[in-house]
This record gives sequence, structure tokens and C-alpha cells, in this order.
Amino acid sequence: MRSVPLIALAAVFITYLLGMFIVPDLAPFRSLQAALPWVTGGVVSQTFFLITSLLLMRWVGRKPLRAYGFRLADRRSVLIPIGLAVGITLAGMVISSVLTMLSPGNEPGAGLHPAARHGFLHMVLSVWVYASLCEEVLFRGWLQTELGVWGRDRARIAFSPPVLVPALLFSLGHLCLIGSLGGVMLLSVLIMTFGIGWLAGYWRQSTGSLLPAYLVHVTANAVGSGLPLLLTRLMS
Repeated sequence: MRSVPLIALAAVFITYLLGMFIVPDLAPFRSLQAALPWVTGGVVSQTFFLITSLLLMRWVGRKPLRAYGFRLADRRSVLIPIGLAVGITLAGMVISSVLTMLSPGNEPGAGLHPAARHGFLHMVLSVWVYASLCEEVLFRGWLQTELGVWGRDRARIAFSPPVLVPALLFSLGHLCLIGSLGGVMLLSVLIMTFGIGWLAGYWRQSTGSLLPAYLVHVTANAVGSGLPLLLTRLMS
């Protein structure tokens, strides 16, 4: 069976809904979360994303893993996107801080990443390392590869559907934070994650490797969640 873009999009939509709102609440996984505090709902969701993505690649897309970006990239294609990710994330944080200060009242939850309450090490492993991997395999590995037929014969990779569509869906996927972040902060997160998704998608498309996209994601998570935590601890 040969995958087509609409099938890939539907698969990501279903995978996201199941992974975020159904699977973590199933009895076996609720018991697992109760028994092992480090296994949070987010870890369960991300694991579901990763396993489902690999199954889709194997049984639906039927391409070699190399075609989905599982290959190395040269040093330049690693260092440049990391620097750009730092810049985009810092710019987004500055804009978010300004908007928060200008908005009336104090928004509850407009500070630290929700994972920070489980400790710094848990945030590093579950958000920076693991969540970045699982989401990149789903959005830039599976989806962007299968949307490649929409990007053929296009001179400008940066504005091709295989780059823009996963970036948009990746950004909208962060609406799950609506209960944890204030309105201004959430809006800034959606804008910033679109920028990060676009940057990751561009380097995935131009290099053929998931590694630059993954490092962009790790960098954005590290700066975006680590810096506020560091500043909070220094000021407390």
C-alpha cells in the first residue's frame, strides 16, 4: 500500500488525538503512572507517538528508514540550525515577556514549563531529549516525508507544503498547554513553535536528515524551558 499525503495527515491527526487524550487515561497506563512517578502522561503520549510513527513508516509508507531522515548530516547542517533555534527561541521569549507585562493582570501559569514540577533532570530527559525525538519522528520523519509529493518541482524549499504543513500542525499540537499557560504565553508558544517547526522542517528538507531538525527541537526546548527555570531559581 502506497501512502498519500491525505492518508499521512489523517494518520497524524488520529495519532495525536489518541496519544494526547485517550492512551494516557487507559487503565494499564494509569496504573503505570501511579507506580512510576517519572512515567507521566506526557511520557506515555510521546512513546505512543514514536511507536505509531515507526509502525506507519514500516506498514504504510513502506520506505527504508533512511528515506524518513534516519541518517547523519554534515557539521555545518548541525551547527547553523542550532544557532538559529537559539535566536528564534530567545526572540519569542522576549516578545512573550513584553506582551505579558503589557497585558492587564497577572496570568496564572505564565511562567515555567509544566514538566518543571517533576524536577530538572526529569525535564531534561522527558522534554528536551525524549519528547523532541518522538515529535520529530512523527512530524518531520513520517509526515514531512509523506508530504514530499506536494513539494516536488518547487524552487523554494522553505515555503513548500512539506515544510509548512508539519510546522503548522506541530504548533497547533501545543494547544494541549491551554490549561497550563496563560493566554498571552500560550499565543507566544504557538507562534514560537511554528517558527521552530518551520526551521526544523527546512533543514530536514534541505539535508534529508532528521538530525538537524532534532537538534533544533532540543535547543528550543532547552532554552525555552530551561532559561525561565534558571532565572526563577536565581531570583528566589
